[in-house]
Amino acid sequence: MRNRRPLASWICLVGGLLVFGAPAASAEPDTRFGSCREMRKVDPNGVALSKRAVARAEKQGFRTPLLCPVAYDANRRLDTDGDGVACERKR
Repeated sequence: MRNRRPLASWICLVGGLLVFGAPAASAEPDTRFGSCREMRKVDPNGVALSKRAVARAEKQGFRTPLLCPVAYDANRRLDTDGDGVACERKR
């Protein structure tokens, strides 16, 4: 299986630039997903709101999620337990 984290990191970076008013790219990346299954195709470990949420997820035995507040905000409804990590996966 290919490592897709660089793609997810790029989406997070471009999404952050679009939110904070930097020059917009010609094609805005769609960072909203309909389900965790769709999100895991881009980042298999989910996305986190903060460094604290990443650390908490790792401590609870989950795989390390991508730290991307922009992607998390776009998919906040997929965080069913409200811990700051959407679509986390157990190790």
